[in-house]
Amino acid sequence: MEWRMEGRRRDGSRMEFVGVNIFEVENGQFRSGRIYTELVRDAGGIDAQIDRMAAGST
Repeated sequence: MEWRMEGRRRDGSRMEFVGVNIFEVENGQFRSGRIYTELVRDAGGIDAQIDRMAAGST
C-alpha cells in the first residue's frame, strides 16, 4: 500500500509525509508488516523530492 498524508504543523507550516506499507497475509490475516515513511521536504512537495532523488541529491 502506498500513501500520502498532508497537514499543518502547530506553527501553521505545511508538512507532507509519504510512505509504503508492505504486509504479509496468511489465511486472510495479517502476519507481519513493514512501514516505510519519509517527510517530504517543504520546498516543492513530492514532485521536487522525486526530482532530487533521481538526480542523486538528498
